[in-house]
Amino acid sequence: MGLFSGQLSNVVEWKEYRDDVIFWKWSNDEIKKGSRLIIRPGQDAIFMYNGKIEGIFKDEGSFCLLYTSDAAD
Repeated sequence: MGLFSGQLSNVVEWKEYRDDVIFWKWSNDEIKKGSRLIIRPGQDAIFMYNGKIEGIFKDEGSFCLLYTSDAAD
């Protein structure tokens, strides 16, 4: 059993197709290590932490999120 074996992975995905939405905020407070990010055609993803951009995804596909911030606040 690993350090994260007790955690369930999230899927970060926006399934709606609306022309009137430019930006959508993920409603979950926490994205766990090992979560799956799904980006559909025409979508991008920007990850922010404490007001700073931590990552930008511009290519469509499915990605495993392994990065964790070392910032101690």
